[in-house]
Amino acid sequence: MLGVMYYNGQGVKRDFKMAIKWFQAASQSGHVLAYYNLAQMHATGTGVLRSCTTATELFKSVAERGRWSNMFIEAFNLYKQGHVEQAFMMYLYLAELGYEVAQSNVAYIIDQMSFDISNIYKTKEDKYKKALIYWNRAAIQGFHYARVKLGDYYY
Repeated sequence: MLGVMYYNGQGVKRDFKMAIKWFQAASQSGHVLAYYNLAQMHATGTGVLRSCTTATELFKSVAERGRWSNMFIEAFNLYKQGHVEQAFMMYLYLAELGYEVAQSNVAYIIDQMSFDISNIYKTKEDKYKKALIYWNRAAIQGFHYARVKLGDYYY
């Protein structure tokens, strides 16, 4: 709320630098509205140099904190309980929506999947081709571990 007060000049002198300071502090605690406000400021160049890249990353953070985050939690719990196929299908859905964490999780499960777990991939070659697709998608979005895995695959 301090960021909003400084941004709008409510009760204090309008100060975009202070607004950014408080939005950044709140975003470090996971406050979604703070991410959104920072994204808006970067998108419009309000109080900062305009940066579409930074704005996009911040808007992406907002989008990733939606209701579907419950699906990530549920998939993780299923995986921990040994229900790998169910977790895999949930991660696969999220991966197709474009979430790099889900893409890397799908690739990881495919990498670790034994042939008796699922009949989705008939050969070892099919399995690794599909894993490579998901590692690549996650790497394109900047997930460093996925970049390392791509290097391993190409090696």
